Amino acid sequence: MTEAISQEIGNKLERLKVSILSHNEKGNIYGLFSHHFLTKTTEWQEELDVLCDEDWIRTQFDEKNAYLISGLGYSLSGLSSEASKRFVKGFNLLMQRDPFKGPPVSFAFHPETLIGLILGVKGISDGGWRTVSSEWLSSLIEKRVRGGSLTGYQELIYKYAKYLLNNSPQEISVKPGVKTLEELALLEYTLRRYIFMDKRPDILAEIRKDLIERFIKIDLSKDVEEKAAIIWAAVTESISSDIGSYLLSPHYVRKILSRFEAAMKRWRYDSDGEKNPIRWPIVSEREIQDILWLVLRSYFDDLIDEEVMPKFGHKFYKPDFGYRQ
Repeated sequence: MTEAISQEIGNKLERLKVSILSHNEKGNIYGLFSHHFLTKTTEWQEELDVLCDEDWIRTQFDEKNAYLISGLGYSLSGLSSEASKRFVKGFNLLMQRDPFKGPPVSFAFHPETLIGLILGVKGISDGGWRTVSSEWLSSLIEKRVRGGSLTGYQELIYKYAKYLLNNSPQEISVKPGVKTLEELALLEYTLRRYIFMDKRPDILAEIRKDLIERFIKIDLSKDVEEKAAIIWAAVTESISSDIGSYLLSPHYVRKILSRFEAAMKRWRYDSDGEKNPIRWPIVSEREIQDILWLVLRSYFDDLIDEEVMPKFGHKFYKPDFGYRQ
């Protein structure tokens, strides 16, 4: 990864971070949606302050507002039993509505809101009520999916919503073809966590490759809104995994060793004119091996020192050192 590409990726990740933080306020649906995907990421654990608290419930919560009910649903863990009662009351009112009546602007068409409702329902201890409410939510998702006109990203996010409802991994088959950045990001996030299951064993590596390439090329000046958190999480994980694989590749070992001669120009062997000359003598092949060991061991934890390789015919080979893949 060249310095220019690394800088471009870093700049775009910062832009995503700015977009995520623009919704960093208690009860903000986009902020809560971002928190849901970033909550286990160390870097974000103290950055986002979006979960609703008792003061928010007292001053802002409205049991007739689907978005506020969803916001409370995202936040129920750690809140009082009274908060759960208010969520249940609001959700019961919600189930009396037909979210598909009128223009497509209700929570059934808004996955970020739907996920908050799902999380809230799952956080209620009353098993009977939870079962009825989950079935109602499941019927909404099925009707929305059957209605068609979904983008690739929307199809995936509704599959993710199904997973949240029943905790059952979703079988998928990733079809070849160009995918949007948010589709690739959601695929990476869900495949990595075994939320989505594809029969192809190499699909995650392929998705990560396409994700990074598209992330480098795409113009992020367009508003990514709620998708920013998914993209940030997927790209940072892909970069981390890709670097790990890259460091173990023969190409990278060759790259390190190709710079060895230039690096050795700094080897101390002062001339006689120096007041206190320092000289590091190299008098045998063994010293060269030791220097190479110092260089390579800085990169590889499992470097092997002079381990005899398996016998081939009547011969065996004993390399100076190697590494396991």
